[in-house]
Amino acid sequence: MAFKFSFGDTARTLGKYKYLLLIAAAGLLLVFWPSGSKQSVPEESYAPYPLREAEREMAAALGEIAGAGSVKVVLTLQTDMTLIYQEDEKTKSENRQEGQIIQAERETETVFSGTSSSSRPLMIKRVYPEFRGALVVCQGAGDVYVRLAVTEAVAALTGLGSDRITVTTMR
Repeated sequence: MAFKFSFGDTARTLGKYKYLLLIAAAGLLLVFWPSGSKQSVPEESYAPYPLREAEREMAAALGEIAGAGSVKVVLTLQTDMTLIYQEDEKTKSENRQEGQIIQAERETETVFSGTSSSSRPLMIKRVYPEFRGALVVCQGAGDVYVRLAVTEAVAALTGLGSDRITVTTMR
C-alpha cells in the first residue's frame, strides 16, 4: 500500500473550503483586533471649582444681612476640588521562604460604567476645595454687628476661622 501526496490534491481541497477558511480568518482577525478605545482615567483628577460663581452666590446671600448693603466677595483656595474614582485592586505575591513574602505586586484598575462606546470612570467621591482666605467688602462693614454677622456667615459657608476672614468697608 503506497501513499501518494501531491500539491494538486491540496489545492483542490483548499479550493473546496476556501470560503470557510476566509470566514475563520476574518473571525480570528476580529478577535485579536485592538479596540482602539483605550479606557483610562482622565489625566486630571482635579476639577475646576466654580470659584467666581461661589463668590457671586455668597455676595448675594451676605447682601441679605440687615445693614450689610452692597457686598463683594473674594475667595482664595488652598486646594482645588478633587475627584476620586472607583478602583479595583489586585495583589499578587510569591512565597519563597517559610512565612516570608519575597515579592509582592499591587495592581489597580479604574472601574468604568456605561457601555463600551460611552464608558466613563466611576466617580465615588468629590472632595471640595479647602479655602485659604476670604475678603468681604461691604457698605455696612462700619457697624460692628454687621461685621460680626458677615464674618460668622462666611466662616459657616467656607469653614474658615475668623483670622482668615477680612471684612472691610466699601468706599
